Amino acid sequence: MIFRHRPNIAWREEKEARQEVVAALEEGREAADEGTLILVDAGRIFELNLLGADIWKLCDGRRSVEEIVDELQQGYDVGRRELESDVRDFLEEMKERGWLLTE
Repeated sequence: MIFRHRPNIAWREEKEARQEVVAALEEGREAADEGTLILVDAGRIFELNLLGADIWKLCDGRRSVEEIVDELQQGYDVGRRELESDVRDFLEEMKERGWLLTE
């Protein structure tokens, strides 16, 4: 299954917030739930955490779920089964919200 963003969803990565979260995590501080990407849908603002942001950016309509997991596996120190489960859960939630479309 291939995922892509719904065309009328506005979003942007908050690069400074991302840098702060990455630095905090590298120092061993808790920051996994901090927002690093902003989505705007129907006038409402939503924040995605670091992993959610990275998954979102890979939903370009060209990558399968397995390819998204492969890409993320390079940057996250977590077992593949756990990462794949997190990715699938995230994608399902974004699809249910109508923010991602499948092909």
